[in-house]
Amino acid sequence: MKYAWIQEYSKEFQISVMCKVFKVDKSSYYHWIKAGCIVKKVDKKLNELIEIIFVQGRQNYGTRRIKDMDFLSQDDG
Repeated sequence: MKYAWIQEYSKEFQISVMCKVFKVDKSSYYHWIKAGCIVKKVDKKLNELIEIIFVQGRQNYGTRRIKDMDFLSQDDG
């Protein structure tokens, strides 16, 4: 993806120049960065929750059992 490439090489090249080369708006790039941070925060919270479940389950719960728990289910039906 263009945004990921820009982020990877942001220390070597100017972001504004890379955005022009890839024909993307700087604001779109920065929105992608900000949105990515939100996803990382959600992933961190989910990992903390899974760790709590694992410890409270006396470290016997495996990935399938944790995944099957009702509050982790994404099925809305």
